[in-house]
Amino acid sequence: MVLVILGVLAVVAVPRFTGGTPYEARGYLDELSSAARYAQLQATVTGCQARFQVAGGDYRLDHADNCSPGDFGNTPIPHPSRGGPFQGSLPSGVSASDVTVVFDALGVPLSGGGSAVTVSGGGFSGSFLIHDQTGHVVRQ
Repeated sequence: MVLVILGVLAVVAVPRFTGGTPYEARGYLDELSSAARYAQLQATVTGCQARFQVAGGDYRLDHADNCSPGDFGNTPIPHPSRGGPFQGSLPSGVSASDVTVVFDALGVPLSGGGSAVTVSGGGFSGSFLIHDQTGHVVRQ
């Protein structure tokens, strides 16, 4: 009886805790859309341009250096709860499309607006859109 229970757990539960599950992909999609919203918020709060960038699946948020338009070098936006730069890495078995969006002081995309970010893995596929006129982030 014990072997039957262990067998059922191995078939049902273990795949949920290994890489590339739909849960990890959905979680990363939520993380990316929140990061895009936070970059827009930081642009409006600070009055400086902010950049949301996904490259190779990893993402990061930056302020324009010395509030100089278009000058993104070494000024990462700090993460509000864990400290350090606001950035993240792609979970194993999950893929994400590349995008770079620069928000102005009003939160409107200067470049990259109208971009959709798609995340997939483990049978899950989801996306969000950054509207080009408003910068509003909408899950699709």
